[in-house]
Amino acid sequence: MNLAIYIIAGLISGVATGFVGLSAAVIIVPLFSVVLNMDPYVAIGIALTSDIIGSGSSAITYAHHNNLNVKGAWPMLIVVLATTLFSTYLSSLGNTETLAPIMNITAILLGINFFYSGSHPNPLESFHFKKSTLISVICAIPIGFVCGYIGAGGGIMLLIVLQVILNYDTKTAVGTSVFIMAFIAMVGGAGHIILGGTNLQALGITAGCGFIGAKFAAILANHISQKKLNYIIGVFLIFFGIILSILYHFN
Repeated sequence: MNLAIYIIAGLISGVATGFVGLSAAVIIVPLFSVVLNMDPYVAIGIALTSDIIGSGSSAITYAHHNNLNVKGAWPMLIVVLATTLFSTYLSSLGNTETLAPIMNITAILLGINFFYSGSHPNPLESFHFKKSTLISVICAIPIGFVCGYIGAGGGIMLLIVLQVILNYDTKTAVGTSVFIMAFIAMVGGAGHIILGGTNLQALGITAGCGFIGAKFAAILANHISQKKLNYIIGVFLIFFGIILSILYHFN
């Protein structure tokens, strides 16, 4: 049972990362904490460590297709890493039992966001922000906090900042966001493992399957409509979050 969950979680989270830069924690943390009764703090460490491989391999693929641009994102990267490290420590002091339902709700909200963006224009596109390193750095602070504390949402928030504030096109924004996420995951994952320990079997299997899923998805993402991807990921996350919320309620 555990082995099957590790494989499924790794493959699905890897595919989600490769397609749209979704953090592996959105899939792995609620699945491990609800179905396997794993400590959510440990699950976040496993998810972030898996993200290192998944996001890293995805970034390489996007770079191969000239869809990676880190030139204007370095200040944001530095700030988000520092904030992630700090919030990882804060997370270790909190009540980990509250993290599972937070992750379930996060999955549903992100699913709605994906589905909506697949059928409607992004409401933020009506705003015209001047390219601003300062604004991107300010936005990096809450992004790093969320990544370090609950391990999820960073990829999507980075995607929004890169597109709306730094004016990146969609695929370049995805490629750059997974590149940044690889570094965020490295800092956050190390912090969680050092402070909370880990499950080596779950870590190895999940990370390996995550690499396979992310590599396949990143290649496909460079040849498919972003609108179709949003529909698929959105519907999946909504149902995934609802099912896990029900399981958590009766657990």
